[in-house]
Amino acid sequence: MDYKTSLPCILFIGSDVAKIAFFKKSFKKTYYVMNTHESFVALEWLKTTQIEVVIIDFKSFEEPLYNFCEHIRKTPGLEKLPILLVSNKIQKSFTTSCLNAGVTDFLHEPLDENELFERIAVCLKTKLVSKKMSLVSSKISASPLIPKNTQIFLHRMLLNNKSLKEISKAKKIDMPLSLLLIQLDGLSSFQKDLGELVVEEIIAAVEHLLASKLRQFDTLLHQGGGRFLLMLPKTSPSAAKIIAEDIRKEVCRTTIHTRKKELLTTVSIGVVSFDKKLNDVAEAYDQFDHSLQMVSKCLERAQKKGNKIISENNLNEDQ
Repeated sequence: MDYKTSLPCILFIGSDVAKIAFFKKSFKKTYYVMNTHESFVALEWLKTTQIEVVIIDFKSFEEPLYNFCEHIRKTPGLEKLPILLVSNKIQKSFTTSCLNAGVTDFLHEPLDENELFERIAVCLKTKLVSKKMSLVSSKISASPLIPKNTQIFLHRMLLNNKSLKEISKAKKIDMPLSLLLIQLDGLSSFQKDLGELVVEEIIAAVEHLLASKLRQFDTLLHQGGGRFLLMLPKTSPSAAKIIAEDIRKEVCRTTIHTRKKELLTTVSIGVVSFDKKLNDVAEAYDQFDHSLQMVSKCLERAQKKGNKIISENNLNEDQ
């Protein structure tokens, strides 16, 4: 079937009527949603139509998922096509098999529009196509406080307007809010010894682990290069350090299964928390900018020591 549209296309594979309606409503005016539940139809469209992202509903997709994803990856031109899987299955064996088959990322139910656009933004950033990124950005509330020369790191963060909303809320009611900047250690060595695909598997496995640790009001944002920013509303400095230590230990003891071998890895973590001196800053963006600078410095110090946690309070201490 020939689809003629001025909008870029997203392919949803599944027969769940409610999900189809959700995606069409969410992507209205930004993406054209193509839909089928038949794998052979989907493959034909992928060969003949420019598809930006594929979304597969695990519950209503009747074909063998792994075989289908592997077939996409073996098709010329589709090797790096983003594939999102809608599933609530969190078993390590399942997620590892999906990632090995070619799944890029996961969407969890109940579907959330903010998470949807955040995941799409992360997928599309690797293409470095500003026009496509702007389609996502336009869907998310823009802030007039963001300067034109915003760095790429900040730009990725601001794709999710929850960040500035949480900071504005913390400023208004003096609510504790903490940031963790988490970096996977030794990725360059892994890439040299095991290759880029294994590094991608390691990053995906750690992201899944971090996502499993989130509380209802937390926000996890993948920054690229094995780096993640975790926003912790209603979280004091002492509580943030406890959470960071829990994450550090969990990563250390978790075996990651890759296509080449099972391995262990570690993370370094920078921690900052909003305090009263930040309430003197006029705008949410300035608070955010200051906090990101501080948490980056903390992470740099933690990385030098390796598998450490450095907070703003002990940034200048010799640990």
